[in-house]
Amino acid sequence: MLEKELSLKGWNWGTAKFNGAVLSFNVGSNTAFEIPLHYVSQCNTGKNEVTLEFHQNDDTPVSLMEMRFHIPTNELAGDMDAIEAFHQQVMNKASVISVSGDAIAIFRELQCLTPRGRYDIKVFQTFFQLHGKRFDYKIPMSTVLRLFLLPHKDTRQMFFVVSLDPPIKQG
Repeated sequence: MLEKELSLKGWNWGTAKFNGAVLSFNVGSNTAFEIPLHYVSQCNTGKNEVTLEFHQNDDTPVSLMEMRFHIPTNELAGDMDAIEAFHQQVMNKASVISVSGDAIAIFRELQCLTPRGRYDIKVFQTFFQLHGKRFDYKIPMSTVLRLFLLPHKDTRQMFFVVSLDPPIKQG
């Protein structure tokens, strides 16, 4: 058994390091926490941040859903974009649903109420993908419980409702 000293300062800033398939977050010279990257289900980038989304554990009442890492820009880094490098290292080891083959159906620029915005919806054999300007969701077909087609009160439009368990999380 190895003895390892952990950082208990409670700081939310430090250095992220990749050791194989594990992301460790260090505060000073001590480790604050470690994340096995096979628990990551999705990784998105923003302006100065990278968001990690995790697989849900159905056996526990409470589980970690999302974690955001703010990565400050560094003009001295040159051509290497720190946010993109972090994203690539996570995606190399993450357990992300990958696109295999052609889409069965593609619906372009559909207006969605939840998540809000316009999304391209691509239907594949085992999952469907919602791709928008800011967010990208890959939803396994096994999470779809029910499909509803409901009329709008103006009688010209229809609502298409997809019931999911577990639901998609945002924010």
